[in-house]
Amino acid sequence: MLSKLYFLLFVAATIVMSILAFTAHRQLQSVGFSPAQIADNFRYWDNIGWQFLWLSSLGLLVLANILLWKTRKSWALWTTLLYFAGFILIQMWLLGNLFSDYQNQNRLAQEGSSVPGLIGAALCIVAAIIVFFDQFLVSRLQEKMYGSKALPENISTEKNPAREENALNEKDVSEEEEELPPAKADVTKGRGET
Repeated sequence: MLSKLYFLLFVAATIVMSILAFTAHRQLQSVGFSPAQIADNFRYWDNIGWQFLWLSSLGLLVLANILLWKTRKSWALWTTLLYFAGFILIQMWLLGNLFSDYQNQNRLAQEGSSVPGLIGAALCIVAAIIVFFDQFLVSRLQEKMYGSKALPENISTEKNPAREENALNEKDVSEEEEELPPAKADVTKGRGET
């Protein structure tokens, strides 16, 4: 149930973020407005995109931590990282460079950094480090609280007959190897060597 909720929120956040990025991009292609007005419209939609990206990433990260705690599976953490990194690169590299080019073409005063793509890549690396340590800390905390043998509720602890049969077959094979007589000594020793 929790996995479905995460997936639903992930898809919804991806769709909304895609719409916001597309809308910001379309503002740069507007006609009939002054370049200053187009730049202001772009900044407006870009700011909304940034705010939504940070809030949705934080919400997905919290839900991913709950999933990790309950199921001991970290796929949601890494999916959240991919979501964040993908849209950071779109916002910083694609939209940032397009806006910078638009400002240069229309002789508008440039604001901000001239290397938004590198800052975006650095943010992705920092986010990956945070997710890695988050996974490590949550896993260690769960192990300390419940022990290393504790299993989540949704994993079956019943014996699997197929596994037991494989274990018996492996045991039979190892017993057969022990029963074999030792290999004969070198056959050529008894013969006269010429």
